[in-house]
Amino acid sequence: MSRGSNPAANAPGTAIEPVWRRALRPVARWFEGTPSATRSDLVFRVVLSTLALVVALSWGVHRYWPLLKPAPRPVTHSEDEQTRYGLTLERRKQIFEFMATREPAAIAAGKRDFPTHAWSQQDHRAHFEHDNAKRAERQFGVSLATIFAVMQEGIHKKWRANSKAEPLIPTIIPLDPRR
Repeated sequence: MSRGSNPAANAPGTAIEPVWRRALRPVARWFEGTPSATRSDLVFRVVLSTLALVVALSWGVHRYWPLLKPAPRPVTHSEDEQTRYGLTLERRKQIFEFMATREPAAIAAGKRDFPTHAWSQQDHRAHFEHDNAKRAERQFGVSLATIFAVMQEGIHKKWRANSKAEPLIPTIIPLDPRR
């Protein structure tokens, strides 16, 4: 008889242990809290513990990172044309240009994705506008409220994104849900 073999397992009438049960034995021992002496059990515990730690840390960072980053500057109103919302006129025009140059692509995507329903086109365009505003918020370091306030100012003052662009239209399509 070879060293380490179990004569009862090889006896006639006994079932051979399936491979999946042998593979899950370290998991069962780990959940039972039974001390294990094999190297595979130790490796399993280290890998599982490390994986759990990485998942917990990544969730925590994802969940609490917004609390740790500095708050965007609040919207401040000023009657001075050169500095409004805490931004110079040049900076406000940069923000407007960033948003307005992406507007035609958003309008085209809305028309492409909803060719027969005008309100859905407008709603879809607004989704892209919000995504662009979030990008502008990160790039320029101002709040979303400031981004939209600058957009409103630029639209009403008929600023242009560039010399060839048309001013943005200050109206939207009234709500008309699909039936």
